[in-house]
Amino acid sequence: MAAVFVRSQLHLQAWAQGDPRPAIDALSADILRYEAEMTRLKDVLCEFENDWIQLTQRRNEYLSSVHPIRRVPAEVLAEIFSFSDSECRYEHDMMEESPSAGEALKHLAHSPLYTVSQVSSSWHTVAMGTPTLWKEIALDARLWETSEIFDKVLLVLPQVLDRGGLSSLLISVYCGQATSPSFPTSILKLLAQHSERWQSASFCQLVLDLRGLSAATGRLPRLEFLSLRGIFTPGTLDIFHDAPRLQVVEVVCTPNNGLDLTQLPLQQLSVLRCDEPCLNLDTLISLLALPRLPASAEFQLRLMGVEGALSGTPTLREIISPLSTFMLHLVYAYSPSHSQTASGRVFDSLTLPSLSRLDMNTNAYSPESALLHWPHTQFIHLAMRSGFSTHLQILHLWNVVIEQDQLLECLNHLSFLEHLAISDIPVLHNGASQVLLGDSLLVALTRRPDTPSLVPRLSGLMAHSMLKFDDKVLLQFARSRVDDVELFELDVFGIQGFVRELDSVVEEQLDELENLEYMWDPVDDE
Repeated sequence: MAAVFVRSQLHLQAWAQGDPRPAIDALSADILRYEAEMTRLKDVLCEFENDWIQLTQRRNEYLSSVHPIRRVPAEVLAEIFSFSDSECRYEHDMMEESPSAGEALKHLAHSPLYTVSQVSSSWHTVAMGTPTLWKEIALDARLWETSEIFDKVLLVLPQVLDRGGLSSLLISVYCGQATSPSFPTSILKLLAQHSERWQSASFCQLVLDLRGLSAATGRLPRLEFLSLRGIFTPGTLDIFHDAPRLQVVEVVCTPNNGLDLTQLPLQQLSVLRCDEPCLNLDTLISLLALPRLPASAEFQLRLMGVEGALSGTPTLREIISPLSTFMLHLVYAYSPSHSQTASGRVFDSLTLPSLSRLDMNTNAYSPESALLHWPHTQFIHLAMRSGFSTHLQILHLWNVVIEQDQLLECLNHLSFLEHLAISDIPVLHNGASQVLLGDSLLVALTRRPDTPSLVPRLSGLMAHSMLKFDDKVLLQFARSRVDDVELFELDVFGIQGFVRELDSVVEEQLDELENLEYMWDPVDDE
């Protein structure tokens, strides 16, 4: 650089003496040499940069090979991936709004799972090589509202089915809106081709036409769960008649909806769950299935109603069923007389000679309509007719309005009872309150020497309570019960607004009872 600088000074001096051309030529030559050298150095630097990139990548590969995530077993990694796909899982009922077409397509394609599979080759291998990750098939009516979306569905659905290999499938098809189009026959036929893989199948549509699934008839060896909600076309249930592993069925039963539950393999079910409106109590379709259920079955009946008078007269024929568990829930809005009449007519129609558990509850959107009024006379007749004194072991009455004298009379007919659950109710429709777990009930349930006791086999009491009893009376009750059973369970849950602590002396003495397992759970107002 110094030599070049000296030469440039000489050139400048020569230019100063008069002729600049030799200086220009010399400088141009120097510039060309510099440009050539710079080009060579750039090539060398580029080569160095490429070598550096390759060395860095190789080093990172070696580092990643010893990273803890590389040592995670593939089955554990697959389980982690399943959580990334959890947003694709959604459930509908008839009142929910469908997702957008784009969201529905993402659900179907398992978009989050596919994104995870693009992180690395090993993750791709695990994601694409684990069939159970692709077992859920969620189809929404939005997917065939336009030909553009439907064309994408016809590409995506076969891919998802293929990625599932031979693993079991969880099928969910929802078309709940009044304006929803019918199931495309091509989709139903494609699903039917894979019916031997179905483990769970849920179909929800206002008009339920599943004739496109006819190819699935007799090809349902894995089906365990079936949900059908809608108005049925003839022959819908014939498809599911031969399903040897079917255990749980839930249906919506409405008058004139074409439903014939006897087409299902009722004799093998463990759970039959039915939603049925009770505006007309002469047509409770679901009850007609009870005689065919096995003794071990659980029957859940959700009666749906609205305010107003009930139509029909109590002319339901007597139904005798061997089932062991009956759960009666009232849903949506009810007046006191409505709920009492609805449940009473159900009891009037039944004889249950093997029933071991009866649950009654409500599920409503507001506290005012969340109360079930006890059909006392009808229950007493049912208990005597069915011989509950020899086999009913569990009685759960949640949010049930029942007078204490009525409860005691019921218990007089339930000498085989082992577990009782009751609810205090702070505010009834008339503004009063209901206290069931009080001193008088505890005294009545307290066993005394040489005196016949109420429900002598009782080994468990659970209550949602306003805590309006004397703790010493509760202690005497517990003491009287623990000696006759291996374990007595006492669970008291406080109701918000009625919070207090258990008396400390009583608490110590309860702790000393060897055969007692108790829970005192006052609700915090905050």
